Amino acid sequence: LFAVMSSNACKHGQCDVGPDSKHGGSRSHNAGKNCQSCHLADGPGEGCWEVAGTAYDSLSGGISPDVVLRLYTQPNDSGELKLTLEGDALGNFYTSKDPGLGAGLYPSVTSANGHTSRMQGRVTSGACNSCHGVSTEKIRVH
Repeated sequence: LFAVMSSNACKHGQCDVGPDSKHGGSRSHNAGKNCQSCHLADGPGEGCWEVAGTAYDSLSGGISPDVVLRLYTQPNDSGELKLTLEGDALGNFYTSKDPGLGAGLYPSVTSANGHTSRMQGRVTSGACNSCHGVSTEKIRVH
């Protein structure tokens, strides 16, 4: 029994593919935390997230459910669209797909009521909550 438990506990640097977040979903947890602190190779989280974070409503300060995150090669929703990802009902978005962040991409988040917030700076990490809510403002959209 110990051998079986040990083999399941250690992934040996492997990343499991997890399901993408979806509108209306409620499986996620730990809103505002750095998702990639658990959802990484050999981490305790189910799946390894390449892009993950939490969106908040700019008016109420609460979570913003069912957002849409888009990653582009150029600022202001221009260039090539590399990823479209639905956020869930708990304000979280996550995927194990690699959209090519190494080259740097420009995020855009649209709320369920159609308002959009855009980052003007290029990002090379998908660990959104490692900065947002820590050293920079939370991801806010109305």
